[in-house]
Amino acid sequence: MNYIIFDLEWNQCPQGKTRENPKLPFEIIEIGALKLNAQLQVVDEFKTFIRPVFYPVMNGDVVRLTKIRPQELEGAPDFPAAYRAFR
Repeated sequence: MNYIIFDLEWNQCPQGKTRENPKLPFEIIEIGALKLNAQLQVVDEFKTFIRPVFYPVMNGDVVRLTKIRPQELEGAPDFPAAYRAFR
């Protein structure tokens, strides 16, 4: 049996909650994952940034927390392409 452990990083509306889309308060900007075997040893890993579409300007709190710079997201794939690569 294999296990997948994944971590998502999110951006949110830089103008605050009053300006966010209520149906999409956050947008995924990074997927990180590890694949473990039955002995819990790492057998594969995955990491990709995702270019934000709904909130293309980074929230300052997100930048401080994640240390992800907006420049790192400029050439990143969009979510559908990143998700396909993850799968």
